[in-house]
Amino acid sequence: MTAGEQIIVAVLFGGAAFLALALGLLGASRRLPRNPLFGVRTRTSMASDEAWRRIHVRFAPFSYAVAVLWAVTAATPFVTGWNEPLVVAGIVLGLVVLLVGAVRAHRDPG
Repeated sequence: MTAGEQIIVAVLFGGAAFLALALGLLGASRRLPRNPLFGVRTRTSMASDEAWRRIHVRFAPFSYAVAVLWAVTAATPFVTGWNEPLVVAGIVLGLVVLLVGAVRAHRDPG
């Protein structure tokens, strides 16, 4: 992997990690307004402001976990040179955690 490709991976997943962290912090503090772009957007979560807040409070720990996973994924090319399986594993694991978190937040919205 070239240095340019390493930088692209770092910027993309560093940015994704930042967004996941912001989602968790705003959701946990109940300051994430219902919106059409950012957050867990389902029929249930969009039904009311209170449902939106409850679901995002429950989703916050999963969002924090994804932020850590994707921050590590961003650093992987610099630490390992280039280890494609680790980068792919970080991406996939982060997506799985997001999906599991969304399902769990909806099953028990608090």
